[in-house]
Amino acid sequence: MTRLPITIFLLVTALSGAARAGLKAQCKRECRNEVSRCVAQAVASNLYGTVGRAFRTCTRLWRGACLREGLQVCLPPTTTSTSTTSTSTSTTSTTTLPDASRYVGIHSFSGQKAANSCGTVFSNAPTFLFATVAVRHVFGTHLDGGVYDSGGFFDANAEGTATFPIRHFTTGDCAVESIGGCFVWGGSVDVAVTGVPTTFGSSVPATIRIRITGDGIAPCAIDWSGTLER
Repeated sequence: MTRLPITIFLLVTALSGAARAGLKAQCKRECRNEVSRCVAQAVASNLYGTVGRAFRTCTRLWRGACLREGLQVCLPPTTTSTSTTSTSTSTTSTTTLPDASRYVGIHSFSGQKAANSCGTVFSNAPTFLFATVAVRHVFGTHLDGGVYDSGGFFDANAEGTATFPIRHFTTGDCAVESIGGCFVWGGSVDVAVTGVPTTFGSSVPATIRIRITGDGIAPCAIDWSGTLER
């Protein structure tokens, strides 16, 4: 009598392990294109320093999301349009659309300074940056909101586009400014996020970059690398 529950438990455990192994293989196969796209965008945005690091980060992000939420995360919704020419030839095209509603919300950024090409121009830039990224409205794929940090370095409206897997949320050129005003020197704040934190407490890789320009100042930038959490 006592052996039956143990046998059932072992059988269920074996089946669960086999199912997860099968899902891992499916995620590896189905998320291949999204991983490649993520790596290409990361390299173009200089997010993770090297191609190898970008590949590891993108692979971990996409396969992890696939294992948690299912294969649908690597199969984004599509829209199909059909056009007909005068010769009655029908042409069908399929375009991948981002789900813009997923980007709305208040998110917390925490990161460490990774680079500073501004030298003494912005020597008081914090080593650790804690900021809030608020996406308040969506108009089609256009995102509208604001970005501000806990130390008072910047507090400005920001806009972006609901691209995926990497999106940018950017302020105007005077989000950061000198004591003498933006006409002396000022800077924009750019938030680059890989993926979307889907549940409360979940996080995704992100960077915040301040680009400084001004009278007699060579353009420079300060980067913080970290995570964005819902």
